Amino acid sequence: MKEKLKGIFSVYIVILLLPYVCTILFTGSIDRAENTNNSDDMTVMVQYNGNFYEMGLEEYLTGIVPMAMSIDYEKEALMAQAVIMRTNILRQLMEANANGEKIIFDEEFVTYDEMNTIMSESELKSNYAKLEGAIKETQGIVAFYNDSLVELPYHSMSAGMTRVGEEVFNSGEYGYITGVESKSDIEGTNYLSIKTFTIEEIIQKCQAAYPDIIVTGVNDAENVSGKKTGNEESSTGDQTEVENQNGDPAVSQEGNQSDDVITVDEIPMNEVDAAAEDMVGAMETEPSSETETGVGEAAVTEEAAETAVNGERAGNAAWESQITIPMRDSAGYALQVQVGNTMIPAEKFRSLLNLNSSCMDFLIVEKGISITTKGLGHGVGLSQYGANEMAKDGSTCEEILSCYFSDLQFQEYDMK
Repeated sequence: MKEKLKGIFSVYIVILLLPYVCTILFTGSIDRAENTNNSDDMTVMVQYNGNFYEMGLEEYLTGIVPMAMSIDYEKEALMAQAVIMRTNILRQLMEANANGEKIIFDEEFVTYDEMNTIMSESELKSNYAKLEGAIKETQGIVAFYNDSLVELPYHSMSAGMTRVGEEVFNSGEYGYITGVESKSDIEGTNYLSIKTFTIEEIIQKCQAAYPDIIVTGVNDAENVSGKKTGNEESSTGDQTEVENQNGDPAVSQEGNQSDDVITVDEIPMNEVDAAAEDMVGAMETEPSSETETGVGEAAVTEEAAETAVNGERAGNAAWESQITIPMRDSAGYALQVQVGNTMIPAEKFRSLLNLNSSCMDFLIVEKGISITTKGLGHGVGLSQYGANEMAKDGSTCEEILSCYFSDLQFQEYDMK
């Protein structure tokens, strides 16, 4: 009888501990069961409103996830965002610890009370409960690639196709960032944007970072900033054929050049969703002298954009050889922009002109140059708009992440 009782008791213990054993094993999928691991045992140092605070990692996520993705989004999309941001934070912590350094996080942070000033109480309660559920159900879950924590970039919406990490960064370390179709993005309100700049505006904005730029005018006697070119015959430098990482020929300028490849620093991991910016007022676009459509107004139609790109070109054709896009990746995003005698990384050019995307086309018009962009953000990694549309169609958090990133493994990391 005693032996029988021992056997029953042993079976009971195994059944009782089974969920705990499962959670600590490397399962390769996201476990939605109630977590026994208290990841708030890991704390982070946060700078907020000029003060420093120490808080649990999961608590910190409740303040930064809504700054990256609107809490109006579907729960599964918010879960995917939480896994991404938790992974990126933990990776930074581990790198800092390995180097004997301390790290203070200063990402945009929003409190419940702050959100309550721009949302009704009932709306906020519902959405905030969804946010807390998304974080709790993924508590401690991070993503690994080849047994290592990885950087997981995200952006608001792609140009219909996300970018290949190896093409963008020219490195095999980003093999998990594959280019995938994200067709729902083309339906987004901010998908298309057209801005028109004068030639002088473009040169002045670019010269803020590249003061030695020389762009020749119609008569090839002086550049648009009024500086003499010096040697009219070679004012744009000698051109040589080079190849980009796809093996496509591209024109490079000898002499005044910027870096030939985009660096990780030039593609921020944390480009936030436009809906999140609107919700919390995190960013306000300053008025500029260039004209703009499709941002804050009715969206530009695909047909109108196509007409703008392929329509009759006005102005002097000489400018077309002065401001060009000699290199693109397989998703159609510019890698380099040639401005006069200088090659500028496309993401840097985008930043200088405050453009929505580096998936861009130029059109010479009477007022200067019209720049059409597709998508919103750098186009690398997760498309937040696409993730939300997938969630609306019933995709799970894991399915969303596995769509935009290849061969990831999901593990509940021991935060203690």
